[in-house]
Amino acid sequence: MKKATQKKKQVRLTPEQKKERAKKRAEARIHANFKKKYKSIFKMASFCMIDSENKHFDIGKKKAEVDGVFIFKNIIVICEETTSSSGHIKEHIIKKKETATEILDNKEQFLSFLTSEFPQETNDLSNYEISELKFKFVYFSLNETNLSIEDKQRFLPWNIVEPNILSYLSQCSSGIKKSVKYEVFRFLGVTDSDFEITSSTGQGTKDVKVSIIYPQKSTGRKDGVRLVSFMLSADTLIRNSYVLRKDNWEDSIDLYQRLIDLNKIKDIRNFLYQKGECFYNNIIVALPDGIKFTDNNGNPISLEDMVSFQNCTMHIPNKMNSICVIDGQHRIFAHYEGEESDPTETKIAKLRQQLHLLVTGLIFPNNMQQSERIKIQSEIFAEINSKSKPIPPDVLLHIEMLRQPLSDLGLARQILERLNKKQLFLNFFEFSPLKPAKLKVASIIKFALRYLVSLNPGEEKESLYTVWDNAKKFDIGKDDNIKEEYLNYCVEYLIQYFTAIKQVYSDQWNDPNSKILSVITFNSFILALRKDLTVNGLQNRDYYLEHYSKYKFDFSMNNFLYTSSQYNKFSDEIIRKCFTGDI
Repeated sequence: MKKATQKKKQVRLTPEQKKERAKKRAEARIHANFKKKYKSIFKMASFCMIDSENKHFDIGKKKAEVDGVFIFKNIIVICEETTSSSGHIKEHIIKKKETATEILDNKEQFLSFLTSEFPQETNDLSNYEISELKFKFVYFSLNETNLSIEDKQRFLPWNIVEPNILSYLSQCSSGIKKSVKYEVFRFLGVTDSDFEITSSTGQGTKDVKVSIIYPQKSTGRKDGVRLVSFMLSADTLIRNSYVLRKDNWEDSIDLYQRLIDLNKIKDIRNFLYQKGECFYNNIIVALPDGIKFTDNNGNPISLEDMVSFQNCTMHIPNKMNSICVIDGQHRIFAHYEGEESDPTETKIAKLRQQLHLLVTGLIFPNNMQQSERIKIQSEIFAEINSKSKPIPPDVLLHIEMLRQPLSDLGLARQILERLNKKQLFLNFFEFSPLKPAKLKVASIIKFALRYLVSLNPGEEKESLYTVWDNAKKFDIGKDDNIKEEYLNYCVEYLIQYFTAIKQVYSDQWNDPNSKILSVITFNSFILALRKDLTVNGLQNRDYYLEHYSKYKFDFSMNNFLYTSSQYNKFSDEIIRKCFTGDI
């Protein structure tokens, strides 16, 4: 006779064990969502995914493993991911750099591993010679890496994706669906020359009938920029356009536009689906170099020689990501390529080819500097959007920097961006809502830093520019190299100054509950520096270390007395207690 099966006694967890289990489950969900986010971007961009995690292979002289491989035609993207905390990322990526080096040195061996382990996913690679395959390496991090620019250069060929960059690409993927592939190609640095173009438009140039050419005297422009109006299909615009979105991955200050608004895209797409009509207000773009014109007989026309309106054919280079959209990104990208499950896609797919949007294009003189082109584009963007949805203050400051890079606001923002990449202030300043940080920049720029770096600080006032010992400094408006020297000088001086402060307050500097790195204190430190500069001139780190050691302020949350915009009041107290007392 069988004994009755005894019911297993349930083990009761302590409150601490329950808390720990809940914590692990929450972490598991975060990690799973992280993996899903970056994989879904490549999937939406029409890449074939290979889940190579835990598949070890011999490569060169070592055994290796990569977390994922994504393939689009002859482009092979090798991905690595990490959920490690910031302090452990560097040691992980050092090992992965060795793996990347071995793969690039032994491409045939790596390809043999892929084709043998994943024959179905790699079947199309047989269409290419090994020399035609392009390898890209992307390293995704769940947490901020806290790697400096120098570190990221050292870890090439890995393209390191910080959390905010992943969020940006994910938002693009959610907004424009399969058309995100062109943004992904731009991110990867993939150009038309990297793979065969199978588009029906072919490679080379695309002939576009221009309806009007505006002579220079009809537009009022005196900078040599010419305007053309023409019609271009939504499909061609999606493929060949890019947007200087302020919150994307690029390490550039030349970015000024807003992120894609998902609701706006949805509303415009619904309009297209229901009406089947194009929009009558025009898209504004900056056209690439290499634009050519021919008359009705095919004879070349020089744009400089045009003195009256003429109909002609414009030849635009047919290149991905070559036309910069200044205004109208939502009207273009609402025609995106949707998923198979999208009920609007069948109709929109036809409209993408059929509908031609009215475009006004700027043609820049070939010898015009890139900074001047960006300045003109940002001014047009600001003028067009000033009457619509309010532009966020930080975007306005960014545009001011592009329009007037030598203004006090422009200089201050450029300096903050450089400080944000230095180890002392790595990722301290918030330039994007996708990348939250300790300090927001608008108040720092407007109420403190602008005065310290101004080229015209006012009578009986000093700035870092007025005390800068550089014989060529008065040519700063004529030579970009001198501007670069001044920006670097300001950055290095501020690093010295705040290094002294950090040394005095080392216990509070890294305390998340301390007010030492709030906007009120940062601005007060900047204003105190300027006030002392006016009295005692340029000094070194030891000088500031000595003076800040004279009196220790209490920056604790409960005891720090200054709030809101009391920058001047606190900076006066710093001068009285730490410096000369003479304000």
